[in-house]
Amino acid sequence: MKNFLKRTFLFNFTMVRVYYPYRILVDYFFVKQWISEGKRYEIFTRLMKTKATSSIHKKSHNLMLDEDFDKIVTDKKLNSNILGAMVKRIDIPPSLKEIKDPITKTILFSIRLSSIAPYGVYIFTNEETKEKYENNRHYIGIKSVVAVPFRKALRIVDSFHNLLIGERDLFR
Repeated sequence: MKNFLKRTFLFNFTMVRVYYPYRILVDYFFVKQWISEGKRYEIFTRLMKTKATSSIHKKSHNLMLDEDFDKIVTDKKLNSNILGAMVKRIDIPPSLKEIKDPITKTILFSIRLSSIAPYGVYIFTNEETKEKYENNRHYIGIKSVVAVPFRKALRIVDSFHNLLIGERDLFR
């Protein structure tokens, strides 16, 4: 695993700052599906680069609630260093700790995040959980938060990577 990180950081990559139109909040279900899919290295490096090159939220562009982060690590699905390289572990605000439903908690936290530039949040999840988000009463009518299923999330990661490549090419 150390060689995996070493290769990633040694990648010839000029640091630029990119304005991404949405922040990313990754949930447990997205990571669980990501682990079971192929192209793990490619997704990891692209999310890591997005996190590192955000012009507004450097190192905190991609987020994960601490409960989901801890669950992934305790289930031994992924090492905390690997997970921490692609998402920032964020503590749940005290006002949301009392909420038992993780879907509602994630939605309310996303709404709170969307009040800060870039004023939009993608919740990366899987297909089944996306439906749970969309049927939640707190999600209905909210335009600044979008629940994104796994396959579409991969396309968004690719489009964010293309923004980075385009910005980097401007400075060469």
